[in-house]
Amino acid sequence: MTEQVSEKELAELVAAHFEWVKEFGRTIFPQCGGRLDLQRRNLADMDLADMEMSLANLNGANLIGANLTGTNLVASTLNGAELAGANLTGADLSFTDLLDVNLSGTNLLAANLTDADLSGADLKGANLTDANLDCARLVGADLKGANLTDTDLEGADLRRVDLRRANLDGANLTDADLTGANLTDTDLEGADLRRVDLRRANLDGANLTDADLTGARAEAAVLIGANLGDTDLTDAIIDEASGNR
Repeated sequence: MTEQVSEKELAELVAAHFEWVKEFGRTIFPQCGGRLDLQRRNLADMDLADMEMSLANLNGANLIGANLTGTNLVASTLNGAELAGANLTGADLSFTDLLDVNLSGTNLLAANLTDADLSGADLKGANLTDANLDCARLVGADLKGANLTDTDLEGADLRRVDLRRANLDGANLTDADLTGANLTDTDLEGADLRRVDLRRANLDGANLTDADLTGARAEAAVLIGANLGDTDLTDAIIDEASGNR
């Protein structure tokens, strides 16, 4: 069981961490304050909005239902943390480690996840509308039913990701790797899929209306029942893909 953090203790720890972060910018061995270490601590339902938590250790922390709106979590570690139902609207999670984290039902509207590692993460039903996941790593992540409308996933590593019934309307997936991904019944209408790697991906029933697949690779992909109406397939390699309508 994780140990509960009081509001007073949190305020003291965050204040000390703020001084440590400022010193860290000048030296690799800061003498002021102390790095925020909330590993396996209980912060469920707490208000952490707009706090300075970059470089913090939050591995295994309980952040279920927490308010992290606008919080700075750059380069922090949250491996195995529980964030189900948390609010991370506008939070900065760039370069953050989020391996095997539970983000199911989490609000990540307009969050910055550039270069974050979310491999094995549970993002079922999460809201990632307008989020930035440029070059993020989501290998084997579960995004069933997630909302990724207008999300930026350029260059993202999405190998073996589960995107069944997810909404990626207008999403930018340029140069993304979706090898072996499950995109069954996924909505990709108007998505930018230029040079995307869809080899061995399952797009059964996917909606690719008005999507741009210029230069995409889809060898051995399953396209049975996929809607390719007005899809741009210029220079796409789909000769070995199976079925479409």
